[in-house]
Amino acid sequence: KTRSLLFCVMDGHGEDGDKVSQSIKSKFANYLFKHKDFGTDIQAALTEVVARCETEVLRDTTIETDFSGTTFTCAVIRNNHCTLCNIGDSRTSIGYRNKTGGVTAINLTIDHKPDM
Repeated sequence: KTRSLLFCVMDGHGEDGDKVSQSIKSKFANYLFKHKDFGTDIQAALTEVVARCETEVLRDTTIETDFSGTTFTCAVIRNNHCTLCNIGDSRTSIGYRNKTGGVTAINLTIDHKPDM
């Protein structure tokens, strides 16, 4: 057991965006937790699992992917360390209580957009 926490957000877009995000949602955690490198190399496991999920969505003929897709962001927290992964313009941020009692947010990932 790795005592890891996984947080993911997906935001489908296009006519079949909901199908794209639901397909990834239904497989991602299971694939990640069973990946051979998950216990020792989270980054490698994330990279390979994202690629696997993308390939499976693209091969699914019931999902129109020419004009549909999903953004994706996730965080894996283990032993006080956070590993991040994102695709598209969904970002991961962290918030903390500042000295004045308000909340300050810091973006931890950078958006991927066609114009960037």
